[in-house]
Amino acid sequence: MCKHLKDARNVFNGLEALALYVHFSKRAKDHKLKNMQNKLGLKNTKLEQLSDTRWVCRFKSCNALIQNYKSILMTLDDEILEQKSKYVAQAIDSSVHTYIEYSASVKRNNSGPIG
Repeated sequence: MCKHLKDARNVFNGLEALALYVHFSKRAKDHKLKNMQNKLGLKNTKLEQLSDTRWVCRFKSCNALIQNYKSILMTLDDEILEQKSKYVAQAIDSSVHTYIEYSASVKRNNSGPIG
């Protein structure tokens, strides 16, 4: 049980880092994500900022990451190639990969309705 709590905390910390990276960066990053979603034929979805008291924000953020995983990775990869932000690699590492590992673990254990 404790391992799962640690995993969940890591996931939400990663999601928060990604949301903060997108929300508190220049509006260009949000625009790039929307363009990538359009290019891939995905619905435009914003990453929600997390709240300690409102779990619906966490659910929406997890859901947005699942639905837009490819567009988020491609947008962050473009940022790395452009080398305009030294924080993009940290955003990828701390959020996306942690979340995907955890969601795979949840699916294996059939512990919840993710994805």
